[in-house]
Amino acid sequence: VNNSWGAYTDTDDMDFTCWVNQFNTGTDADSVLVDELAYTYGASWIFSAGNNGRCREDDGELTPSLGTPGVAKNVITVGSFRPMTTMHQRSDFSSAGPTGDGRAKPDVVAPGAQITSADYLDDEGYVIRSGTSMAAPHVAGVAAVMRQKQPEPTGAEIYKQQLDGATEGAIDQLGGSPNLLLYKDCA
Repeated sequence: VNNSWGAYTDTDDMDFTCWVNQFNTGTDADSVLVDELAYTYGASWIFSAGNNGRCREDDGELTPSLGTPGVAKNVITVGSFRPMTTMHQRSDFSSAGPTGDGRAKPDVVAPGAQITSADYLDDEGYVIRSGTSMAAPHVAGVAAVMRQKQPEPTGAEIYKQQLDGATEGAIDQLGGSPNLLLYKDCA
């Protein structure tokens, strides 16, 4: 299940948003509900990490910028990277971990910068967009291929297979997040 809920963020008060996100531990109502659904129904829940970028304290110390329910324990949280010729880099806008309780998130990163997408305002048009909402569908697509090859995997099995099959060490500037790039052949 691909989810790009988005959350209200007052961009004029990003300091407040960053302050709130440092307390996101996955125990809020949305995260708990998603965790229960993933466990109960065995579905793969995939969430965009958010587009808050990196948060910094006044002293320059980095703090978590992930929102809820991307901090839930049983979901695949997806960050964005921008392809480079040598070492790929986390997109500047992509929220970064760890979670408020210290878990490494997002789980994987996928292409999310300058993605050509259907334009919801024009039935025949296309637009170029950037955001973790552009990255999450890549992960959902790989999960769908995995389900096609193995018809009855649990959400936990899909989660594990995607992380185990990801390319390690391919992203620069992740901080607080596993350095795992989605790899389509993990399916």
